[in-house]
Amino acid sequence: CDEFSKLHVEVSPHPWDHTDELLKKAFGEDWTKILKFQSREPVGSGCVAQVYKAYADLTAIAGSQANESARCSELRSAFEAWEVSGFRGLLRWLRRRKSEEVQARRSRE
Repeated sequence: CDEFSKLHVEVSPHPWDHTDELLKKAFGEDWTKILKFQSREPVGSGCVAQVYKAYADLTAIAGSQANESARCSELRSAFEAWEVSGFRGLLRWLRRRKSEEVQARRSRE
């Protein structure tokens, strides 16, 4: 446990270029019109996330590629998670849980 706990607080941040690529995938090439970062230095970095402080310009979203990207984002995220070792079981569990919720909802109707 002590060794694994270091993954939460002692993780070296990934380079800004990686963050830039992920933001392009999520919001489109024009993501800089939507998100305004105070700094390229992360506020924190752990084993599953890197956190930055940024502000969203909500007026810029309507004319951006973000709307188009949002439509595909959920499916793309699922495929990316599938590629990561260990997440196949999680995805199966989520699918099974969703199926159980749908069945329970139908039986109540």
